[in-house]
Amino acid sequence: MHTNDEVNNSLAKVIESWKFGTRNYTFESRGFTGLIKPRFMNGEALMRFHIAIDGFFEDDRYTKPVTLDYSSDVFQTSILSEENPENVNADAVRLEAFLKAFTKEVYDDAEKNLSAFSKLYTSDPLYMK
Repeated sequence: MHTNDEVNNSLAKVIESWKFGTRNYTFESRGFTGLIKPRFMNGEALMRFHIAIDGFFEDDRYTKPVTLDYSSDVFQTSILSEENPENVNADAVRLEAFLKAFTKEVYDDAEKNLSAFSKLYTSDPLYMK
């Protein structure tokens, strides 16, 4: 028999790995907001993930920042309310795929937005020329 702790721990590992994992920008921050066990969701959790990218400017005096902020769709767990699920990692596997797709979507959009500027300045050492 599983406990919610097992499911929560597997979710926490995925979130921590994503939050502190490899990133494409030096000044990229990641976070999430969650509503754990809301009454209207029968014990399931709702989470939304966020990525902000800073360190780019429209001017060479670094006074006009270009900040890109992204929020994911809502991710909903599906096995926290189950008494004895077959796979306690099912939500973690779904979350990992969800975060991978969200991060790719953010990076694709960020590249598109940043390349739209005719001239862009940065304090990000990865992008300095």
